[in-house]
Amino acid sequence: MHRLPRKLGLNLASHTEYSEIAQKLHPLLPLEAKKAATSTAELGQAVDALMRLRDIGKWFGHFELHQQLSSLVFEVWSATQAHTDRQALLDQKLSRLVSSLRSRIGSWRVVVPLQNLTIPNRRKIRIGNVDLFRFSKSRGKRTLEQIRAFLRRNPKYANNHEFIDKYLNRTEKYEVGELVGKTCAETEVYGRADNAFEEALPKIEEAIAAVKFFHYLNDDFYGRYFGIAGRVISQVRRVMLLYPQGSGFVGFESAWVGARSEFEIDASRAKFMQAHGFRELNRILAKESRTDMQDRIISAILWFAKAVDVVLKDTVKMESISDLGRRARQRPQAEMMGPYDRLVKLMVSLETLLLVDENEPIAANLSERTAMLVVHDYQTRKGLVQFIKDMYRKRSGIIHHGSKGITENELQQLTFLTQRVIVAFLKNSRRWKLDSKESLQEWFLREKLG
Repeated sequence: MHRLPRKLGLNLASHTEYSEIAQKLHPLLPLEAKKAATSTAELGQAVDALMRLRDIGKWFGHFELHQQLSSLVFEVWSATQAHTDRQALLDQKLSRLVSSLRSRIGSWRVVVPLQNLTIPNRRKIRIGNVDLFRFSKSRGKRTLEQIRAFLRRNPKYANNHEFIDKYLNRTEKYEVGELVGKTCAETEVYGRADNAFEEALPKIEEAIAAVKFFHYLNDDFYGRYFGIAGRVISQVRRVMLLYPQGSGFVGFESAWVGARSEFEIDASRAKFMQAHGFRELNRILAKESRTDMQDRIISAILWFAKAVDVVLKDTVKMESISDLGRRARQRPQAEMMGPYDRLVKLMVSLETLLLVDENEPIAANLSERTAMLVVHDYQTRKGLVQFIKDMYRKRSGIIHHGSKGITENELQQLTFLTQRVIVAFLKNSRRWKLDSKESLQEWFLREKLG
């Protein structure tokens, strides 16, 4: 993709800003260009001075700046031999370097397409610092007009109308136009333009995980899997052939596999979200800094989202050449690693929230703490403690011994319980005054001892 510069001009840095850098390079003035550009000690000190300037050290690494300064020194020293001329040219180049580095730092809005997620038309859903919205034709037109205005202000392109039209046509066809009609996530980041996508994706992943947390138990049955575009298996038609042992008719079977139904945030899902802690989760996601307890909650939700991303059933419409007239029927997927993968991730989600000490008895504390959070009567708690112990035993068997054996009902129950535990903390952690590992440990002890 052809990339255009962000700014048309630079506000040059003042001499007082780069004077310390120039001072560190001053001993190199008598040297030849190649030797000056490879003088590690002086260049290292100059880089240190450069990194102390506002915004520079936070967003640029030592090695990267060392390379740029080395190239700058070689260019200046090669251009002239006189010390005074070198000093004057060095000042100019340093001023432009500092300004150029700063011009790459700013606020950026990043838009990322999502796959298989539907939200109501003309609505924007705010999750933490991320907006989910439908990318409209009008948004596409505004984006193209913004690019056109930029090109017209740039002296390099201002009179080249043919280039501008071709660039916009290509951008509309292959980039902006590709987003129209799709559900997207948008967030704002501050930093370098070349790191903006990398900075934005974790924020967007957290927002998506927050939606996945409000999982219906029948979402697997309908194949409601969604995420950032490219990270979800799209619906495809899979054809399989059936050969007889000897000569004979070759049959086939075709199936639609992958994400088969849209995950929709409709009125029913929105109501479910509000009833199960969405408001509290939204508040945590919007915070710039979080407490230890809030970090635990978000980590548990991220693991839960990874768990429900695991495809359990390949329930698809089937047809065969020998019976094209039959009604579409549903057939379960052959059991593979999916159920075990989900079990492990759900247990990690629980462990993230409920364990506070690496030396504590894991199975006992996981089971007791889950029970105390979600049920109240003795008999139900007793059964739940045993269930979580069984799940932990199976989780350990899968990881350490390659064991198998988990039912669909057990996975559904564990998914439901993990949701209940996270919701309990979402709704009550402030009331229970939980903000640190120590306060969580004290709360567990107090609840256990009554």
